[in-house]
Amino acid sequence: MTNTKLCVRRHAFRLPILSGIAGLALITWNCQPEKRVNQDPPQAPVEVPIETPVDSSATEDYGTPDPEVEIDSTAEEYKIEIHTAYGPIMIGTSKWFEPVLSSEEAEKIIQKRADETILYLKNRDFENLAEVAHPEIGVRFSPYAEIREEQVVLLPEIIENTLMDTTEYTWGVYDGITRPIEASFKDYFERFVFDRDFSAADTVTYNRIIGSGATWDNVLEFYYRDITVEYHFYATKEDPMGWTSLRLVFSKHYGQWYLVAISHNEWTI
Repeated sequence: MTNTKLCVRRHAFRLPILSGIAGLALITWNCQPEKRVNQDPPQAPVEVPIETPVDSSATEDYGTPDPEVEIDSTAEEYKIEIHTAYGPIMIGTSKWFEPVLSSEEAEKIIQKRADETILYLKNRDFENLAEVAHPEIGVRFSPYAEIREEQVVLLPEIIENTLMDTTEYTWGVYDGITRPIEASFKDYFERFVFDRDFSAADTVTYNRIIGSGATWDNVLEFYYRDITVEYHFYATKEDPMGWTSLRLVFSKHYGQWYLVAISHNEWTI
């Protein structure tokens, strides 16, 4: 009898303990964060629109921005290659090309030499003209404003005897037509060098261009290290397209300035 009571008491003592443990476990389970399974339907991927550049070739080569973006020309400096008497050079396009010497500097250096040369041309004094011609590279002759590498170049010894030279040279192409300019030096001189008395020109400029027609005008670029003197006649009311210029280009050689080019310019189509 005693053993039966003791056993009952022991089991009765255990029941509250077990109940307490079970309750604590239930509380702990209820405090755990709920592991939610995502049952929302899958979302379609978001498509990002692709903008097509305005000019794909320009964008690849030059980085052309969108049309609404303005470029500061001084910050975005593009350069081009030009051909000169001293080989090709690269120049920026944000400002007008300028020769090495200013107009004022060029005038002080070359005015006397140029005045002597224009009188040699007026008087057809080719002996003295040969003296001012560059002794090594000679004188280039251009019938129009554009200076080209393939134009006729005459050395001093040829210039000295040009009046007796009947050789016909190809000096270029007539403006407006495709017919080549084929003539002796004497005939070329009368048409494309001293067709007017440029010693009495309306104005004379130094490293500054006045007359400019439809022909590409690159004398200051081609001879950017040198001095270009322009003898210019203005157009008139009677002849608004009758302006004309003669340009003499001088280059420094061992401390002396020599004639390296004679370029004629007039109204062109």
